[in-house]
Amino acid sequence: MCIWLTSDTHFGHPNILQYCNRSFLNIFDHDEALIAAWNKHVAKTDTVYHLGDFTLSGARDAMTLFSRLNGRIRVLGYPWHHDKRWLSGSTGVNGFTSFFSASGERVWIDPPMVVLEDVATNDDGRGVPMTLCHYSMSQWDRGHYGGMSAHGHSHGNEPRIPGRLDVGVDSAFAYTGEYRPLRLEECITLIRSWKGEPQDE
Repeated sequence: MCIWLTSDTHFGHPNILQYCNRSFLNIFDHDEALIAAWNKHVAKTDTVYHLGDFTLSGARDAMTLFSRLNGRIRVLGYPWHHDKRWLSGSTGVNGFTSFFSASGERVWIDPPMVVLEDVATNDDGRGVPMTLCHYSMSQWDRGHYGGMSAHGHSHGNEPRIPGRLDVGVDSAFAYTGEYRPLRLEECITLIRSWKGEPQDE
């Protein structure tokens, strides 16, 4: 069972093709490609954290999309971003929604910020967390101890800083050639391999 991170799929949003130079003929082809890439990598028993901007469509379209995607899907809930169109009225008891994934699991709505504990260890053996949020931050939980941060929203346009990674599908495409979720271990490797831009001498 693996953990995956993703953001900014923008299912059903035709303008995203131009905004982010996603090279698809139309939004139908875009959505089908993203669904296929998701299911190619994510197993039914895996957990996927979606950091927001899942779709601009309403609840009926969101229900159909979730039903085609593998995994135990958890969406960071924001009342003010694009997902408000389908989030409104969809939540039930304890964060569960009325939507189900292709795995038969209810889609879960998390708070706007989630901390995953002990995703890796430091050289001294201390476990470090990863903070998940739709928006990028300049500081995050235990960052000075090696804690990491994953975000979306910026579509690969936010300057990278040590310890932080944009996990949106546009960044994933730049890293892997596919608009897909990134495995947690991939994110940690990408974060730890980037030490900052080289300085001019």
